[in-house]
Amino acid sequence: MGSEPRGSVMFQLAIDDQLASRLKAIAERERRPIEDVLETMVERYETAITTERTVDERALALEQFIGAIKDNITDASMTVRETMAEFYRRKSDDPD
Repeated sequence: MGSEPRGSVMFQLAIDDQLASRLKAIAERERRPIEDVLETMVERYETAITTERTVDERALALEQFIGAIKDNITDASMTVRETMAEFYRRKSDDPD
């Protein structure tokens, strides 16, 4: 990041003192310019957002897939209950 040649633009950004102190502390701890710290943070944010969107899209696709499978399929426990109810109904109707 810091070793890559790049153009720069003057940009004024007002942030509160606490955030500025935190950025400065991170930069000092990592011995990097604040600009590099900010660049890393933005890249991680963009990756997180992309990953989150991808996960959401996968979850939606899975829900749609499961919904397609669930349609017109009887729950096994329901089938067993219906079968048992029919068995005992016939048994009670049987004169033996």
